[in-house]
Amino acid sequence: KAHVVRIGDSPYAPIFEVIEKPSAWERSLAQTRKDAETGKDAFSDVRTAFWTRYLERHPEAEAEGIKVQRGWNGYTRLADGDVLISVWIGERTAGIYVRGGWGERKHAAADRLGPHADILARKLGFETYNPEPNGHLFGERFPKSYQDESNWPEIIDWMEERRKLYVAAIS
Repeated sequence: KAHVVRIGDSPYAPIFEVIEKPSAWERSLAQTRKDAETGKDAFSDVRTAFWTRYLERHPEAEAEGIKVQRGWNGYTRLADGDVLISVWIGERTAGIYVRGGWGERKHAAADRLGPHADILARKLGFETYNPEPNGHLFGERFPKSYQDESNWPEIIDWMEERRKLYVAAIS
């Protein structure tokens, strides 16, 4: 609400009185918008804690590209970034897969590894080589959720063991 005051011969001055304040719903909406803009969600702090624990258990993985972050995937880059090994966490499972880079380099891994696919499949423990239409290669899942912290040691050790095997086989 606006008021005008004047003291003596001074110029008129506005005074504003707050009548309505943002409701809890409006504050919540503003926080949701802020979280969406920054990539934060209900489990981003849990994912950050997961990747922190990963590097506490396997600090050598940091030198190969795994880092503390809010996201779902950690990447190890090979072949000048044409081949990415991704370890990932999801609501129900965790896993690993190989992919190409981003954009025009999406299929670079398939192009570079294709001639050696059968040999790589055997080294990684697959019976056959079956690329996925999305460009992912050699994917595996581990049937545990990162959302249960008691699963973390088992998930992390499985991921790191498989990541090292993938790096050795592809290298």
